[in-house]
Amino acid sequence: GGLPDGTVDSGTLATDSVTAAKLKSDAITGADLPAGSVLQVVNFSYSTGSSSTSTTYTDTGITLNITPSLATSKVLVLVNVNGIYKSVAVSTYMGLKLLRNTTALKTIESQVNYTGTTLQLNPGGSGITLLDSPSTTSATTYKIQFNNGTGTGNTGICDGGATSTITLMEIGV
Repeated sequence: GGLPDGTVDSGTLATDSVTAAKLKSDAITGADLPAGSVLQVVNFSYSTGSSSTSTTYTDTGITLNITPSLATSKVLVLVNVNGIYKSVAVSTYMGLKLLRNTTALKTIESQVNYTGTTLQLNPGGSGITLLDSPSTTSATTYKIQFNNGTGTGNTGICDGGATSTITLMEIGV
């Protein structure tokens, strides 16, 4: 019994007769979705304090991997580093660097100021947003490094357990 293959087409099916539960799990891929579709989202929160007295960039622990499903996909990187501080009453800044694997994508400088002799945190932290084209379907690591811009005193992140985050969104094109 039954109909021969190829005899049922979209005109034969009743409206709403095919539900998501009836589709094969691989029936729709990222390539089938319209450009701009979010294909996957991963995120990570980090609240371990780190500090530096060096002008050399070092890892913060704010690190996250994503494996794009399509080589043509873009990855939207959203980073928020909180609890930024410095330990001495001199002018300095903290450098933050976003890397994809070992390639530097963006570097910013975040001012850390004193008012008189009172430590002043960077209240909203510092953020980095970047739309990247990794051109791969291999596991890709995005991470944040930081330094003490002048090497004076001690700069740090996640002071007092402040939470920093990194979110990666694969966007189909």
